[in-house]
Amino acid sequence: MKKVFNLILIITSLLIFSCGSRKSPTGGPLDAEKPELLSSLPAEFSDIRGSQIELSFSKHLDKSSVTKGLYIYPPILDKKITVEKNRVLIRINEELLENTNYFVTLTTRIKDIRGNALAKNQSLVYVSGQLQRNRLSGTINYELSSDRGLPVQINLFGPDSLQILSKTLDTSAFAIDELNPGLHIYRAFIDKNLNGIYDFGAEPWAEGRLQVRGIASTEINLAYADTVLAKINSIQPVHNREIRVSFTERVSSLGSVSILKPDGSLLNVTASHLDGEILQIITEPQLAVNYTLVLNQIRDLKGNDNRVVKQVFFGSSSTDTTAPSVISSVPRNGTSVASLRPELILNFSEIIDPGTVILDLLSADLSQNLSFERLPSSPLQLRIRPSANLTANRSYILRVGKALGDYSGNSMMNNFDLNFLVLMPN
Repeated sequence: MKKVFNLILIITSLLIFSCGSRKSPTGGPLDAEKPELLSSLPAEFSDIRGSQIELSFSKHLDKSSVTKGLYIYPPILDKKITVEKNRVLIRINEELLENTNYFVTLTTRIKDIRGNALAKNQSLVYVSGQLQRNRLSGTINYELSSDRGLPVQINLFGPDSLQILSKTLDTSAFAIDELNPGLHIYRAFIDKNLNGIYDFGAEPWAEGRLQVRGIASTEINLAYADTVLAKINSIQPVHNREIRVSFTERVSSLGSVSILKPDGSLLNVTASHLDGEILQIITEPQLAVNYTLVLNQIRDLKGNDNRVVKQVFFGSSSTDTTAPSVISSVPRNGTSVASLRPELILNFSEIIDPGTVILDLLSADLSQNLSFERLPSSPLQLRIRPSANLTANRSYILRVGKALGDYSGNSMMNNFDLNFLVLMPN
């Protein structure tokens, strides 16, 4: 009896331990492999009139994703798309356009039955009749140099705004071949977060349109959307005749500049010069009181307009005692030019009073005083060109009279001579 009891005890223990050691199946590693297109029947560039297209993939596809992620251009209305495991069958039931390329675009909306999407958009080209061999080529420019080398997603659309093709460009020089002739609209962006769509402001974008017939070339300028308006960063009085305004970003143009005195009347503005993010303003003599600067239509490099900006600043009572000077020239002093009618440029250290400018274009021996024309220039610059050809292999002088001065009445101590030699042009 004792042996029977011991046997029952052993069997019971084995049953308890075997039940306690059971585990749920792990299911194996997670399937994260993306499906790939393996083949096309018929092959690309084949004539598909009265036939069907069979696309084979590396994995079984989700049927609903294929209907959302497959596009054909020009549109084929009477067609039937069937998904059979890893195959997609496109049966064409209508007459196609003559001598037209047809594009079948596969997007990242297409997924396998595990939810893994295609790695990238791609387009296949087929033909009805004669293959069209028009090309769109060009280069890509980047607003940020750090974006260079990143894949660029480009989508082409027809004049009806329907998508023609989609592809990824891996270099800054590109070519897209086998296009139909006609108007094409391109939209390009860098998909930085790999979500398959353009994210406004976070990713660079470009859009344009052009006629493609034969070979068409274009530049795609990728830039970030910018809706931030330029504002005044600071106002610094330089002396009682000049203030310097700093902006939060580079400014391309200004509508108007005005300064209000404490009583609301205008402080006369005699000159101004905008250079990127710096605006120099010359005024009538200021007092050590509060003024209000009013700027209209501040436009930044992206075309954003800040209609009116006002800011109070405290005027300076210190006077300016520094005379303007020539800081650079074209050509450099004592060098040569290879033109009989060269453009001569003088750059000054500050805004000059144009009423004090006396210029003479002289032969080196001072025997000739030659005529010249004044060219448009900034308030810190003088540009001229001789009215007639100069003589080759002779030296000349562009002389600036010592009376040249600024708006504070400071004049140069001596004449400035720009000496240059005229060489025979090649």
